[in-house]
Amino acid sequence: MLRLITIEQFGITKANEERVVKISLTNNNGMKIQLLNYGAILMSALVPDRNDILRDIVLGFRTLQEYESDAYNIGAIIGRVAGHISNGKFAVDSREYELGLNAPPHHMNGGKRGSISK
Repeated sequence: MLRLITIEQFGITKANEERVVKISLTNNNGMKIQLLNYGAILMSALVPDRNDILRDIVLGFRTLQEYESDAYNIGAIIGRVAGHISNGKFAVDSREYELGLNAPPHHMNGGKRGSISK
């Protein structure tokens, strides 16, 4: 059962100066997850091990600046595509499209303007 919800300021985005908050959810067993409203990032998940010591099982960063400069969208809801588009190019009905190369020479996980920046 959910015991505690907290919301705190996490930072301001560089690109568009939007406020980013960290939302923490804690249950009665001490398990705690932390989410950001920037890309719906799962920042951390603290779960008890067999000795009831809380361990973070999520790969994440400590600052907004690290998330903003991360080309691989660690912890984020990714999109518009998952994975990479080779050389940042694809075709639909014989029409070729070129995308930004955020992981040169490829377009990765929706690029710099993917779901993470929403």
